[in-house]
Amino acid sequence: MKSIFLFGFYGYGNLGDEILLENSLRLLSNYDEIAKLVILSPKIPRFSGDGFINFELDNVSKYNFPKLLKAINSCDLMIGGGGGIFQDETSLRSFLYYSSLVKYALMAKKPVLLLGQSLGPLRSPISRRVMKKILVSNLVYPLMRDPVSYRYAKLFSKHAVLSTDLAFTYIPQIPNIEKNPKKFSLAIKEPLIVNSDFFHILKSLGFKKVDLLIFFPKEEEKTALKNMETLKKHFEVSISIGYKRIVESIASSSLTFTQRLHGAILSLIFSTKFIASKTPKIVRTFHEFTYPGFANFSSSFELVDSIEKILEFDFESYRRKTLKIFLKRSENVRKMLNFFLEAKYTPKNLIFESKT
Repeated sequence: MKSIFLFGFYGYGNLGDEILLENSLRLLSNYDEIAKLVILSPKIPRFSGDGFINFELDNVSKYNFPKLLKAINSCDLMIGGGGGIFQDETSLRSFLYYSSLVKYALMAKKPVLLLGQSLGPLRSPISRRVMKKILVSNLVYPLMRDPVSYRYAKLFSKHAVLSTDLAFTYIPQIPNIEKNPKKFSLAIKEPLIVNSDFFHILKSLGFKKVDLLIFFPKEEEKTALKNMETLKKHFEVSISIGYKRIVESIASSSLTFTQRLHGAILSLIFSTKFIASKTPKIVRTFHEFTYPGFANFSSSFELVDSIEKILEFDFESYRRKTLKIFLKRSENVRKMLNFFLEAKYTPKNLIFESKT
């Protein structure tokens, strides 16, 4: 029986990371070989219908170093459960924290799986040196969620594999909700442009209702309240917080505007046309697949242009093709877990799909 240490940006209310955590636990619950799993989180997560977990679950907070080091020392396998924590654009300190956990695990001779991770941006020379040292280790297995991260990891790691975001490893049932042609959803982190052609074109297209989606209340709630006051001058406005309400909102909307990667992913899953901001995280995930729905959200001109293009775009054909590829790549995650957690697997039958 094995013990797992699972790390990521968990327990702080960021919906994208909580989706990754839940899907990581769903994946690992398929293995009877796991006796105990310790999560790097200030609290043990609770999910609706969380009876799928079939092992002992414990947690350790980020700065409880005695318990943290004990958890790594006693684990058989350390897993980074998806996300974009290996970047220094947001915080060099955060990058050094997570990379230090991996470096300690390698000193303790623990294999480390980076499942559905992205790498970068790495702006600091220190970050690039540290990341290279991690990737060259024979104990590190990077399964990258986008082709750019995969190509970078492949420069240093013989174990690098192209995978996908862990959101695609468990596709929830699409809610039986009828789409409202007069409603759009908005998941943004910045104040809206008050005098914008964006509002004019949406009203001219018949949109009358908007649902503000809050993915990370700690960061977004104040901005959302300000945006609500701006939007109330043009539309009927509501706010959605939490996975269930956000899924229902996206599934019932005709269009989603999102600066969050998982806003775009959930829109794809629930068959809603989306316009996403041109952030590295989002563009990297979707850049292989020609799609007109990317815009600079600070430019009303780009937003208007994207709206006009996306309304004429064959979204369903795009969705079927893209989702099929993402689901196929997500199988690489299961194959790697099978290799480490099922005794019947050997290096000979650890065969991955062709790589980009």
